[in-house]
Order: sequence, then structure tokens, then C-alpha cells
Amino acid sequence: MPKSLHYLTWLSLVVLLLSCVQPEAKPATQTSQELAWGVFEEGLYKDPARLKNLETRVGAKPTMVMWYSDWFTEFPMEACQDLSRKGYLPHIVWEAWKMGDASTLRLTDILDGKWDAYLQRFGGEAGRFGKPIMLRWGHEMNGNWYPWGGAMNGNSPATYVKAYRYVHDKVASAGGKNLIWMWSPNNGSAPLEAWNRIEDYYPGDAYVDWVALDGYNWGTSQSWSKWISFREVFAASLLAIQKVAPGKPLMIGETAASSTGGDKAAWIREFFPEVRRMPNLKAWVWFNLNKETDWRFDADAASLEAFRQGLQDPAYSMSVAHLVKLHQGH
Repeated sequence: MPKSLHYLTWLSLVVLLLSCVQPEAKPATQTSQELAWGVFEEGLYKDPARLKNLETRVGAKPTMVMWYSDWFTEFPMEACQDLSRKGYLPHIVWEAWKMGDASTLRLTDILDGKWDAYLQRFGGEAGRFGKPIMLRWGHEMNGNWYPWGGAMNGNSPATYVKAYRYVHDKVASAGGKNLIWMWSPNNGSAPLEAWNRIEDYYPGDAYVDWVALDGYNWGTSQSWSKWISFREVFAASLLAIQKVAPGKPLMIGETAASSTGGDKAAWIREFFPEVRRMPNLKAWVWFNLNKETDWRFDADAASLEAFRQGLQDPAYSMSVAHLVKLHQGH
């Protein structure tokens, strides 16, 4: 989830990178590449009526529905079963804490085995569910706002890698072999220092099925932020993940644009052709919440219409089955 950070230095770096590296633009009319999309709204994953209403408003059905679940919550069997029956892929952002309380859990607790029983229950229940689930564990680890982050609680990139592998192996050995593991850095590291590079958090190809990147256009909603394009949001982080995981399918795990500081509808119109140009990009999720700022694609009529029109692209035809198979063979 987006957090307020002092990114002025990072934003300057992005501008510098963009002046040197401009990806070759593929034609925006290209339709051979199939794409999937998803959405997060608070409580949407367990509210079929709201989900159906969203589909009516945008004129398209999301491939996946995303939500956040902490480690004081058991495996969401009922929600996963219901979503799967209705043709959606569950996408769980699995957060190792009691949500909102950074003092509840440390990476060293995980490595010391204090959470083994929970991991075994979760893995066992996931296996009993049996169908694919996108699982994004320990996301935005290169930031300084979650307790599993490299800058928090005496952690380091190496500690994070050990914990990621430990969680993966415990869950898989308990039966959760149907989970699709997503490694999900933030678009900018905080602090922006040499030891905190995105690349140093990569757990290895054997532990990662997909790479996901989180990033937002904060507009002028914060004292440190400014309006930037979708390409600017991900320029630096895309270069970093191409170094360590060049063959992995890519998802934008979270993105959105603020409603202050620029033309949101125009940003959304530009967003749709831009995602087509990102190497290996196969899916994205819109963070549709009025939180630190109004991220919603339907914050106003013009933005909603831009979003609706973007989803009419024939490329948005990827099935759940196709999405699930994309990581196989990598």
C-alpha cells in the first residue's frame, strides 16, 4: 500500500535515468499481446454485489481480485472458493505482521521458527483449496514502512532473502504447492543508499514465479511529490528487475494516480498504451481507494470514462488459465 516518503532525491534520479534510457515504443495499437488486470478495493473480495457493480461501470471483468491479509488471519478459504467459482484469480498480499502494528513480528521471529505452526496451517489450507492463488509475500521490502523491510528492525537484504525462502519452503512443504509466488519491490528504495538496492532482495529464480512492482503517481498530494508519468514511475525499478529476473513475467502489483496536481483522466489514457510497452508485462492491479490521496479511477466522470475506454482494448482477453501458466518454464 502507498506510503508517504521523501522521494525528492529518488525522483531526480528517475528524471536522470529517463534522459539516458528511453525504451523503444511499440505501436499502441498492437493487439497480439494478451494482458490481465486486477483491482483492489477495501472489502471488494468478499462482496459479490460490489464486484458486479464495478464490472458494469468499467465494462470489463477483472482477471484477479486483490486484497491484503496479515499473519493474524487464517487462510481465507471461503473467499478463495467464492472468487474461483466466479472465474476470478485470488491475489493475496500476505503481510507478516498484525496489520498496522509494526511491533508484532520480526523477520528473526520467522527464522527462529516461532511462526512455523501458522505457516503449516496456511500451507495446508492452501493445498486443500487446491486451485491457483497469486501470493505476494513481503512486498515493498526495499522501503522503510513495513517491519519486514530491509531498513527496519535490524534487517538487511540478506535477512529478507532468508526469510522469503524460509516462508516459501514451509508453506510448500505443508501442501501449498498451488501458490504462485510474487516478489514485489517498491518502485523506489527508501533509504536510497547503495546497500538498499532492489536487486539485493531477490530470493532467486527457484523461489519466484512472478515479479511485481508497486508504484504511484502521487501528484502534488504530498509536500515532497510532483506529477509524473507512468513511465517515470517505473523507469528505475524496471531497470533493476531486468538485471536479476529478466525472464520472469512482470506484474504491476499496485499502481494509481493522484487526483491532485495534473490531469488524471489524461494520465489514465496514457497508462493503457504505456503498459503495453513494458518488457514482459503481463498484468497490473489498480489500487482503487481514497487513502493518502484519491487514487480511484472513478474519482470523477472523466477518469472513469478513460479507464472504461482503456479496458475496451482487445488485448484484455487473457483468461485465468493463461495467466496461471505464464510463469511455467521459467
